[in-house]
Amino acid sequence: MPVQTQIICPNCRQPLRAAIDQLFDATADPADKQRFLSGQFNLIQCPNCRYQGTVASPIVYHDADKQLLLTFFPIELAMPKPEQEKLVGRLVNQVMSKLPPEKRKGYLLNPVQVLTLQGMIEKVLEGEGITREMLAEQRKKSDLLQELLRASGEALPELIHKHDEDIDETFFRLLSLSASANAGRADPRIAERLSALQGQLLDHSSFGRDLRAQQENLEQAVKLLEQAGDQLTREQFMEMVVNAPNEDQALALVSLARQAVDYSFFQLLTRRMEQAGEEEKARLSALRDKILDVTREMDAAAEAHAREAGEVLKALLQAEDPQALLPELLPQIDDSFLAVLSANLQAAEQSGRKELAGRLAAIGDAVMAAMAQAAPPEIRFINELLAQKTEKEAADYIRSQLTELDQSYFDAMTYVAEDLRKNGQVRTAERVEELHSLAMREAMASRLRS
Repeated sequence: MPVQTQIICPNCRQPLRAAIDQLFDATADPADKQRFLSGQFNLIQCPNCRYQGTVASPIVYHDADKQLLLTFFPIELAMPKPEQEKLVGRLVNQVMSKLPPEKRKGYLLNPVQVLTLQGMIEKVLEGEGITREMLAEQRKKSDLLQELLRASGEALPELIHKHDEDIDETFFRLLSLSASANAGRADPRIAERLSALQGQLLDHSSFGRDLRAQQENLEQAVKLLEQAGDQLTREQFMEMVVNAPNEDQALALVSLARQAVDYSFFQLLTRRMEQAGEEEKARLSALRDKILDVTREMDAAAEAHAREAGEVLKALLQAEDPQALLPELLPQIDDSFLAVLSANLQAAEQSGRKELAGRLAAIGDAVMAAMAQAAPPEIRFINELLAQKTEKEAADYIRSQLTELDQSYFDAMTYVAEDLRKNGQVRTAERVEELHSLAMREAMASRLRS
């Protein structure tokens, strides 16, 4: 856990309070591993000069499962060797004190010293089975991202075309992670450049054009289903899938309405094939095979998620203090977990098992509270805003939060809306965009009044 300490701003030399992490113990707290690998720690923002950066600090990383104990001491601290050893030794002792005697192995007596923080990250990744070749490929894509960000607008399309083969799903994932990391933390101009680069990539790279086409097909599928509403029959849905302008849109419809793709759906599709000419029959047969593949993959993934969610719920039910276990399990809690929890709660209530139903309900309340608490303030603001029932309530809520609102909140609303669109939630994305405009107007009006 981070420790509050006073440091000197490297830019203006004024003292400031900062939360500094020096020990990452993945055994004591599994969330420490992801927090360390994210690189989002020991970040400061000086209230005096607005400087933002990373604080140099000694780091100890521990993972008993991998028998990994790493130490790093930044050379720029220029601390005498005996003091370095004393400080790092204190952190290592903290690691050992949390382990039961049977888990104290020989590796604890010989920690591996790394020369750079990046070297420490690579050691941890190697322990996860990520090879040096994979890391080199990741660095190559990171370097390409920086090169594209530095390029002028006129030179960018040609540069994208030159590196077209390197711009793939991994590269777009890196771009998305960079955008998320910079939302609300970095200079807004960086976030703007990342967003502009994404637009250029969607226009000028092969993968980007394919991605945009997939997104457009998904959005069109969402609109078709929304227009059909609750009165959509199996026959109408089958016709919608069969008559989709391309295979991607047909499969998008299937993925969005998986429950409608049942035995009756395939009966209707088979009957349609039997009445079709040879060419159309061949097309429908190929489409049926693709639909079967997609639904099998979706069902297998759903079953795997449900099993994992069941294990998480079982662990919480068996724990003496479920609330104390929640921080460790929170990264594994998702929609699948909430669905499993809801199904178990409903079954317990229907069978009259009041004690079990009470425990499940308490776990549900604790999970929702923990998820709300864990969310960044920008996301909590957006969720609260979406919960407001009328425009007046939304405007009142915005005005009550005006002292907290800064550019990070508006950037977060933009990124959330974009992410919702990518996932086919067009209506919610449009609502977030409307609320973004309302928040901007209220903030501007407040500035004019002051």
